[in-house]
Amino acid sequence: FDGKCIPTQKRPTWKSEEKYVKSGLSPKDNSYVYSKEFRKAHRDWYVRGHLQMKLIAERMGNDAAANTHTFLNAVPQRKKFNSGIWLDLEYITTAWAQEYGSIWVITGPIYVDGLASGYIGEGDEFKVSIPDALYKIVVKENDKNEVPDVLAFIYPQIGAGYFMEHYDHSRYLTNVDEIELLTGLNFLSSIPDRIENRIEKQSAETIWPYKKENIIPACRS
Repeated sequence: FDGKCIPTQKRPTWKSEEKYVKSGLSPKDNSYVYSKEFRKAHRDWYVRGHLQMKLIAERMGNDAAANTHTFLNAVPQRKKFNSGIWLDLEYITTAWAQEYGSIWVITGPIYVDGLASGYIGEGDEFKVSIPDALYKIVVKENDKNEVPDVLAFIYPQIGAGYFMEHYDHSRYLTNVDEIELLTGLNFLSSIPDRIENRIEKQSAETIWPYKKENIIPACRS
């Protein structure tokens, strides 16, 4: 992105995918809605947590950004987690994209043993499963060899250090193999096996450096 700020529009209304709602696979907005009194008494209760951040998608235009507000792109996230350390990591990935030209980001929820840690939704509302943790895998090309650089993160929904002034993302680094074990998914499968097996076992000790000025803000009217 080569602008000084990212043109952004008003946050769109959250959308339900009707065919998935009818088949019992996706919630409506009411599953996430709780009274002001409830949220006042439970200040860190779950919110609609994006998997793909609106501001990042806005780099590709307003249509892409609007399509982030679907419940297929959200899982319940603790409020302070969503607006704190997780948001900070999302901003850092944008700085890496500016620094390196392009990166690939894979993200999603983790349900330990395939089971939800709990559910949100009251009464007859659709019960939305709460993940134990979220993962993020960030990949960038390495100009020196054919093996790409990879960072893999696992963030529990609740963790020590989430409410500090400066977040230490390095403590949540892991390897791709660990995320595959917990999710049952297979990542980086298009990479030749000899390279895939090598990089999926690697655990970085620190995150890549970044410049704060490469975190491009939204344009403000």
